[in-house]
Amino acid sequence: GSIQKEHPSIPGRYIFCHNGNPIYEWEQSLEDVTLYVAVPSHVNPQSIYCEFQLQSLQVGMSSQNRKFDFIHEQTFGKLKVSESSWYLETQKDQKEVLLTIVIMKLKRGEPWDCALQGTTTTATTSNNPVVSQAIQKQLMLERFQEEHPGMDFRNADFNGEIPNPQTFMGGVNYQ
Repeated sequence: GSIQKEHPSIPGRYIFCHNGNPIYEWEQSLEDVTLYVAVPSHVNPQSIYCEFQLQSLQVGMSSQNRKFDFIHEQTFGKLKVSESSWYLETQKDQKEVLLTIVIMKLKRGEPWDCALQGTTTTATTSNNPVVSQAIQKQLMLERFQEEHPGMDFRNADFNGEIPNPQTFMGGVNYQ
């Protein structure tokens, strides 16, 4: 089965696993959702492709005019196709290439419970209000920091339910 869990050492990052194998990691800010996919060393980096649609992501490799999808899923929210991007970088060990996918949110400040819809089968944030509240808290603190740059909100806490950062007190400021 599939499961999404919090990253053990990077706050605000989640790992999506299928049958116990990590498929990708992801995190979000007010403006974007970033996915990290490890590309095995035997894959030619030039064969990787990444295609964005209004509410879907397609990632895979091409070989001899054929495409092989690794990810082909609906995104949690709508995205800005022309502003979304991806890049490859070789890891320090030189054995693995990391594919970084930056999805720009259409609705700035919208909390995404998961990066991709088709991966929300079990034990995900949609079924876990504690994790969903943690995401909302992270985005609210980022919004507060943006609106009040001279203040430090790292240890701030909320009493009760955490509001939606996109709509709280008139909504997020679009810049």
